Amino acid sequence: MKDHTAEREDGKWKVNKKNILLIVVLLAINLLSAVFFLTDASSGTNSAWTDYPLDDTWIHLVYARNLAEHGGMYYNEGEWEAGTTSPLFVLLIATFWKPFLLLKMEPIFIPKILSILFSFATVILTFLLLQKLTNSNFFSFVGGAFVAVDPQLIFSKVSGMEVHLFISLMLLATYLFINEKSSWAGFFLGLALWTRPEAYLVMLAVVAAIIINAFRNRQGLLEMLKEYRYFLLNCLLFAAVYSFYFFLINGKILPNTFYAKSTLLSGASFYNFVYLFKGFFLGQLPYFFTGIGFLLLLYGAYALFQKKEFILIPLVLLSLTFGITLTTIAWKKAWFFYLSRYFHPLIPLLLIVMVYGIYLFYQALLPRKVLALSIVILLMSSLFIFLTFSFQQQSATYSWNTFNIREMQVHLGEWVKENTPQNATIYVNDAGAIKYFGERYTIDIVGLNNHQWLFAKEVEQIE
Repeated sequence: MKDHTAEREDGKWKVNKKNILLIVVLLAINLLSAVFFLTDASSGTNSAWTDYPLDDTWIHLVYARNLAEHGGMYYNEGEWEAGTTSPLFVLLIATFWKPFLLLKMEPIFIPKILSILFSFATVILTFLLLQKLTNSNFFSFVGGAFVAVDPQLIFSKVSGMEVHLFISLMLLATYLFINEKSSWAGFFLGLALWTRPEAYLVMLAVVAAIIINAFRNRQGLLEMLKEYRYFLLNCLLFAAVYSFYFFLINGKILPNTFYAKSTLLSGASFYNFVYLFKGFFLGQLPYFFTGIGFLLLLYGAYALFQKKEFILIPLVLLSLTFGITLTTIAWKKAWFFYLSRYFHPLIPLLLIVMVYGIYLFYQALLPRKVLALSIVILLMSSLFIFLTFSFQQQSATYSWNTFNIREMQVHLGEWVKENTPQNATIYVNDAGAIKYFGERYTIDIVGLNNHQWLFAKEVEQIE
């Protein structure tokens, strides 16, 4: 019997109460995992609750404060800048800025609250996608639970960054496309672009899925363009406005961060690739460490490629993996911990495909139901056990990182405000907390928040 979140009955939609209950349980698990991180006192302080583990969150807050109070996407007041990679996330923070002040609440908590809220959407969409794939409450719940307790995703959802906003928009666009609502998929994918430029990779994956399925169906080019015209128009519109927005500010079509952090592939090496693979897929994803999860992932991906209605999922995973790896393969080892968060949007997709592989394994053994259920439960339990080993470690890391940012950046920003004249110019390397708390005219010498400085350095290097 088919089991969907909503069923058609007598011309009306009837909500499936069992699925709703499962989703509520998943959201409770998701919230409890966040609370576990937020209350971790490994650093000997409550910094996990009050602070952020990355200076980048403070950069979001600088732009959001200026947008809310001065009406522009400014780093320094009155100067438009392309330093944020997520204009949509900044806009959302700014939207709640003045209401928080009116309620005498501290606006610095807005990014943390928003990130946790969007993590709920990540869990729900993971559940719904697995429902669509497996038509099974059990496997859908397990996949959602994996996402809810994944240490890397918890780190992201309590860090006040745009990661879960991007993930939820990407998963929503994927879900809508699979359900033949391609125009809405294009709209939300366009919003995802305003959250992270990696959405371009997802757009390429969708186009690839359209072309492959058109070839399978022997569909003509004009027929294909007509069917997906609204999807393509939405993507093109969002991309055109996005590129024009940044071009007006910095003369480029992407935010400053891309040009400041991107590296030439000439610096890449096989060692870097192996380190990247081991660091993320084997080091940060404990359920892949034994190799079992990775084999199940490959099995699930292969099966999905065979189904035209679901081919988009492995294509998005492949496109994101290839694109992010290509732009990070030349990173130095010391940068990996800081920049590995760019891989976090891959995790829900990896888990969805892996759980689908487990589901297929179960189906293959189903003639012997007791054996099949026993093996799957044993397999799931072992994966969760491996997961718990890194859970506590990541929680402690989060606590110490928030403490370190407070000691290194927040306190320095507070010192700047108290000990420098208001017309002082401050030159910084980490440009978030020092600017936010220091409230002085600030030059980011890395160039992330001062495009003139960034591109002037590029010219000097060429010369």
